[in-house]
Amino acid sequence: MPLDTLVAFFETLDEARLGRLSEFYATDAWFQDPFNAVRGAAAIEGIFRHMFVQVDAPRFVVTERIVDARGAVLRHADFRHLALASGDIQCAATTVETYLTWNASGVPIKQIVQLD
Repeated sequence: MPLDTLVAFFETLDEARLGRLSEFYATDAWFQDPFNAVRGAAAIEGIFRHMFVQVDAPRFVVTERIVDARGAVLRHADFRHLALASGDIQCAATTVETYLTWNASGVPIKQIVQLD
């Protein structure tokens, strides 16, 4: 799978497209972020579904890529709209690094997300 295809999918990800996540991960893929550690495309989809419940209008913008035959590192901004106790909405951006490892077919089998 071309990295550009994966990046474009995540940069345009919305709740309606979550059902396509299994197209971008191996069936037994491993996903880890600061809050979760799961195996399987269905479990990964569950994490993203939960994100859309908890966060208003999240989006990802990839700003850097480092790629080799075994995988890639993506540096991206993770934008989230947060509802404050006052009722105001605030946009927060977090710099994130995602480490991807491919299988022999070029499909992600491991994804580790770290917050800067």
